[in-house]
Amino acid sequence: MFRRSSLTGIFAAVRSLFSKGGDCMYILVMGRTGTGKSSFVNTATGSHLPVGSTLSSQTQSIQLSRPVQIDSKRVILIDTPGLDDTSKSTEEVIRMVSTYLARLRKRGITPQGTIYLHRISDNRMGQVALQSLVAFREMCAQEALTDIVIVLNMWEDVSHDMRETRRRALCGRETYFKPLLDAGAVTFHHDRTASSAHAVIQHLTRRAPQTASIGRTNACRHAAKTRTSAQTAPIFKVSLYAASYADEDEPRQRLLEYAKAADPGYIEWPKL
Repeated sequence: MFRRSSLTGIFAAVRSLFSKGGDCMYILVMGRTGTGKSSFVNTATGSHLPVGSTLSSQTQSIQLSRPVQIDSKRVILIDTPGLDDTSKSTEEVIRMVSTYLARLRKRGITPQGTIYLHRISDNRMGQVALQSLVAFREMCAQEALTDIVIVLNMWEDVSHDMRETRRRALCGRETYFKPLLDAGAVTFHHDRTASSAHAVIQHLTRRAPQTASIGRTNACRHAAKTRTSAQTAPIFKVSLYAASYADEDEPRQRLLEYAKAADPGYIEWPKL
């Protein structure tokens, strides 16, 4: 059974969507399954989107929050399935989000920004986490997404010293968030409070739209869009394997050279 407040928010979002965006700003929310995307959306907007409490993904489709007033602006958050969804492949999730963005643009709506959530409570960046991050970075390039905020979630679950150590590692290494930060992204932390969620949204709503600068020229973005998954899969796997050798320059360099030789049209994909 739907709650009345949830239905009210959905109807308001749909009305705004079909009126060429109305007076709302739209912000995309992405990340792995279990990083707290839906909880962040609910905390920020007072919505009642389903939140997972098991190992399975709860969000199976694109969901819109109820509009929330931030300063003088009305904002709608776009909740998305996890990039490591339990019922969809990463490619399917990316395709779903890209299709939705295309529908928005046809109605004259361009997202004001994109939020990528990561659990600071994770004690390592494993292959699944790397794969999700690479897929996100690739989508940012293909869709020319700008104004990206990396939200380090569950901030209060980790001691001060530990979270600062992890934050420095995540932000300082080329295999993690550094390429996004070098391209203009910023980091915020979220401690499950409305005030910290609103700080993230305010950062985006107060910014003027930026020019895309993540990793590619227009020609490279076009090449990426026309490339099939069968063509990209070998390079994708080699790149992830190379990431695991981030502290060993020689084997990492050999693997990167192999990846580039296998597909010269792909320039530093991913930028490790």
